[in-house]
Amino acid sequence: MARQADPASQVQNPKLRPLLQALAPRILKDRDRRIGEENTKTKLINPVLDALGWDVQGDDVEQEFKNKSTEDPVDYALKSEDGPVIVVEAKALGVNLADPKWIGQLMKYASMAGVEWGVLTNGDEYRLYNTTAKVPVDEKVFFQVRISEEQGDKAVMMLPWLSRDCVRGGGLEPAWKRYLGDRQVRTALLGVLKPVNERLIDLVGKKVRALEPNEIGDAIARLGIHIDAPVPPPPTGTSRQARMSGLDAAAKVLADAGKPMNTKEIVQTMLAKGLWKTGGKTPAATIYAAIIGEIAAKGKDARFRKTGRGQFEAVAARQ
Repeated sequence: MARQADPASQVQNPKLRPLLQALAPRILKDRDRRIGEENTKTKLINPVLDALGWDVQGDDVEQEFKNKSTEDPVDYALKSEDGPVIVVEAKALGVNLADPKWIGQLMKYASMAGVEWGVLTNGDEYRLYNTTAKVPVDEKVFFQVRISEEQGDKAVMMLPWLSRDCVRGGGLEPAWKRYLGDRQVRTALLGVLKPVNERLIDLVGKKVRALEPNEIGDAIARLGIHIDAPVPPPPTGTSRQARMSGLDAAAKVLADAGKPMNTKEIVQTMLAKGLWKTGGKTPAATIYAAIIGEIAAKGKDARFRKTGRGQFEAVAARQ
């Protein structure tokens, strides 16, 4: 199989490779020292999230997240403007992430948070799950990598799927569908090839008429046809349009319209033009709050002006 291109440059993330190269020997040194979950988060996980563009101390990330006060908290929620999009459950370095107990815990946290994606990590190994996929649990894994293995090459290739730009740009869903489709087709092909069946022999016999069916079957068996297991493609970046945030999309819609609009109209236009993607239940309220927040924070430098009750226009429209 041809070696896939290094996505680090493609997603414009120069911080990731040198960070992982620095973390790998630290992980090997600390693996047997039982450094604990909090040290694992501080020394290993937080720097990776930072390199992937998430502000661990800012609004992008909520630590000890829970939807309700009665729920158990998950270690991290990576957020978009609509709320959590990925939950991250951290374990201490050295903990076995294959333990069904931890996988089940992650599935529960993702369900409580209402998100599709969940990450299980011990600071060395990272496993990304599509928690809502209608497949067995062991097939919900999109990728799993270890920073300490293979000089971190595979981690450099796969971890950018968790980058802020990729997650907020909607890159995970289409890539997962492609990956799942590849897996299903491979399984079907293997079912045809192993063991060799009469239908396959018949199909080949129509092309190779000089051979008897038993000769075709023997030849197929001798060839030992191999189909590689699919691997998630590395992120290749998203288009400028796909990366557009809700606020940027709203600013563009208002600038193009050249007139005031309410947030329901703004959101409908954003979605119709494919400028924005959201799974939120109240997107108009989300955009309203974001616009009001920018006006309050930036004052005369804001891109929006409130013209009436629930109505906004682009400042540039009057310039």
